[in-house]
Amino acid sequence: MLNMKTLIELGLNVSRSNTENEFRDTLEEVVTFMGGTTYSAYTYDSQRASLPSPKKAQEVVEPLGIHYIPSGYMEVFNSPAAGRADPVMQHCRVSSVPLYWNRATYAAPGLATQWEQMEAHGLRQGICAALHPEPHRHFAIGIEWSQGRPFTAEEQDDLALALQALTAIAEPAAYRIWRAEPHPTIDEERPLSDRERECMHWASRGMTDELIARIMEISARTVRKHIESCIVKLSAANRTEAAVMATKLGLLRRIRRS
Repeated sequence: MLNMKTLIELGLNVSRSNTENEFRDTLEEVVTFMGGTTYSAYTYDSQRASLPSPKKAQEVVEPLGIHYIPSGYMEVFNSPAAGRADPVMQHCRVSSVPLYWNRATYAAPGLATQWEQMEAHGLRQGICAALHPEPHRHFAIGIEWSQGRPFTAEEQDDLALALQALTAIAEPAAYRIWRAEPHPTIDEERPLSDRERECMHWASRGMTDELIARIMEISARTVRKHIESCIVKLSAANRTEAAVMATKLGLLRRIRRS
C-alpha cells in the first residue's frame, strides 16, 4: 500500500512548479514513487482556444502536454482517429472518476489490436484520472505500468485514490503554467533565412560558434550575427531559448541543403 503522506508531500512539490520543466521533474518523482513506467499529463482550456489570437486569427492554442511515452508509440498516441476511439481518453473527456485499464478495457469495444500496439511498447496497464473544474477547463494524468501481472482490486483502489489526490493537487499548477507559458511565434514579416536556420540547427545541438563556423565554412563572427538575428526575430531571451523555439516551430526541419 502506498504511503499517502509521502505521496502528498511529492504532490505538493508538483503544485509549487512554476515552469513546464519543473512540473515534469516533480511529476516524474511521483510516478517513480508509485512504481510507474510511463506517464502522460495535459491541461486544456477550450474557451481560451476559441479566442482569436492577437497575432493570427486562425492560430491554434495547443494544450500543455507533458509525456514520457515510448517514442515508437507517440504517433499512435497523437493520432486524432486513435484518440476518438481510445476508451481511456474518451473516459477522461467526460468523467472525473479514476479508471483502471488493461487489455480487457480495449478488448470489450473491439480494440484489442490497439492494446497490442501499446503492449509492444510496454504500456500494459494503467490508471488515469481527470479533473474538470469548469466546463471549458480540463486536466488529466495517466500512469502506466509495464508489469504483466494485473493489479489486484485492492491495488487498483489504492492507486486510483493516489492518482485522484495527485490530480486535485497538480491541476492548478498545470493550468497556471499553461496560461503563463509563452506560445512560440515568429515575426512573419522577418522570417529566418536559410543560413539563420542552419546556425540554429547546429546551436540546438550544443555546438559552439567556432564549430558551427567550421561546418558552414563562414566566420565565427558571422555565426554570432546570424544567431543574434534569430534571437531578435523569435523574441527569445538567449540562443538556447531561440533554439528551443525554432525547434517547436519546425523551422529546423526546413533547412535547405545544397
